[in-house]
Amino acid sequence: MLYTQSIMTRGVFIRSIDADDLMENFLVAAVATVLAIRAFLYATDYPAFGSSIGLHFAHVLWGGLLMFVALALAMAFLDRSSRRLSAVLGGVGFGAFIDELGKFVTQNNDYFFEPTIAILYIVFILVYFLVRILASEELRSEEYVANAFELAKEAVLRRVDTTERDEALALLRKSRSSDPAALALAGVLGVVSVHERRDGWLGRARKTAQAAYGHLVRNRFYETGLVSLF
Repeated sequence: MLYTQSIMTRGVFIRSIDADDLMENFLVAAVATVLAIRAFLYATDYPAFGSSIGLHFAHVLWGGLLMFVALALAMAFLDRSSRRLSAVLGGVGFGAFIDELGKFVTQNNDYFFEPTIAILYIVFILVYFLVRILASEELRSEEYVANAFELAKEAVLRRVDTTERDEALALLRKSRSSDPAALALAGVLGVVSVHERRDGWLGRARKTAQAAYGHLVRNRFYETGLVSLF
């Protein structure tokens, strides 16, 4: 607690080791949402929801609602699973919001404003670069310790698995901190109750997709085919 308070009093922003994964989930959810909305509207001849009662419920409203839910989750709950859900819901909300960008940059509220797609592409590319920057920046010593505390916090909420315990200990080693709180945390992590991680269907699907993609890019025809396509 004293260590955390000293960080806060210095006004330092503490980066999360999960930042790149969370931002990646946000980006994928946002892009998938834009594509899904555009495909659905095209397939259904662009229906206007609420037109039967003289109103139009634009999907920018649902996007704003989902972003609010994502923020509420991030502010109200402490566990990592809530942050992951917040990242996905925020991405879906952002995708629904920015898909209607054409309406807000034209005087006649033109959803079909052609440069919108180019603007969306640029926005998503900038978000991608932000993700890469977050992933490439080396954490400071106090950030390693703070993230180890975050992982240890999961032991209070539920039993941590061996991967999380080992990850927290690795962070403390990287910090090379001699702070008494950090040393005490290392001792606590060495005796906490742990269990083996069992991936859910989403984790298994992700690993399968990663393995399939790795196999694809190692194929000798992949680079030639990709270059030829573009």
